[in-house]
Amino acid sequence: NELRGPVPDFSNLPPSCRHIDFSNNQLSGHGGCDFSKLPKSLIHLDLSNNKINSFRGKVDLTTLPRNLEHFDMSNNDIDGELILYYQNSDSSEKKELPEYLERILLSGNKIKGTVDL
Repeated sequence: NELRGPVPDFSNLPPSCRHIDFSNNQLSGHGGCDFSKLPKSLIHLDLSNNKINSFRGKVDLTTLPRNLEHFDMSNNDIDGELILYYQNSDSSEKKELPEYLERILLSGNKIKGTVDL
């Protein structure tokens, strides 16, 4: 395909959607996809091989749908800090990666910082 433009807002997808594959296109922009708006039933998200270039300084994977098994955003131009775990020191709020996540593919990007698992 040759889809162009910003990453779509996936909030209007049917709640039963389980697979999204927009790989190998020309999607670009700031990576404005709000992962928390993805369908809760989603198990596969592939946005690899596009031109997504930023996540406003942070790539927060703790907001991915809880049932997600496969996440691929490899070979984009993503920069910023990777967030895999979050705990608010002022409360008991804690966020983690989805418990069923088997594969995270982020190679070929410009992500910086440390990775704490």
